[in-house]
Amino acid sequence: MPAPQDLLLQDLLVYWQSKCGPSGRLPGRGDIDPADKPQLLPHLFLIDVDGTGDARPDYRVRLIGTAQSVIYNGSYTGQTIEQMMGSKATLFRHAFDQARQRRGPVGYTGKLVWWFGKEWIDFESIQMPLASDGNTIDMIIGAGVFSIMGRKWG
Repeated sequence: MPAPQDLLLQDLLVYWQSKCGPSGRLPGRGDIDPADKPQLLPHLFLIDVDGTGDARPDYRVRLIGTAQSVIYNGSYTGQTIEQMMGSKATLFRHAFDQARQRRGPVGYTGKLVWWFGKEWIDFESIQMPLASDGNTIDMIIGAGVFSIMGRKWG
């Protein structure tokens, strides 16, 4: 994955990498302390992976930061990606699946084409797997930043 362009996303990636252990051990939710990176909180999201052994698990919103909530018009806590995104859930499912399959970070940039009426907003995002036992991915941590005409928003 190319390095994120946004400094906040770079910071999150370095933080996640610092929590990874030897021999491919992934950090778990317990390894992540929001107090370590308060500047990331508005942009952060946590997604539960329900059915960790399934080929097609459910992805459920555990936490969504305030910048994310404003863009998506709500917090969606407790909802599946399908409930939150409807027909556009496939885009998010693909990103989360990639993080699980690669057992590492994935990033995306583009326009908010999946959210009606906000196609003119640019975004950059990163998603990384978490595993409470160091191996079985049970959560995805990520962040997204948004910009309008080159100016960071949120």
